[in-house]
Amino acid sequence: VRLLLREGKTIYISALDMDAKGNGYLIVEGLMTLADHVYKFKAVCENCGSDATYTGKRVDNGIRDELGS
Repeated sequence: VRLLLREGKTIYISALDMDAKGNGYLIVEGLMTLADHVYKFKAVCENCGSDATYTGKRVDNGIRDELGS
C-alpha cells in the first residue's frame, strides 16, 4: 500500500475494523493510519433495529474469523 501511495495511486479499501468481540484488526488499524479519509459505516441490528457497531456471531465456537454460517 505504501508503495502504491508513493506512486501517487488512489486506493480504496473496505474492511471490518473489529471482530464480534470488539477487538480490532491490526492490519486495518495500520491501514487507517495511512488514510487521508476514513469513512465508518454502521450496520443495523437485526434484533432491535438500532445501529450496530460491530459484527455479531450466531455461534460462539472460538473461531475469530470465518466465512458464512
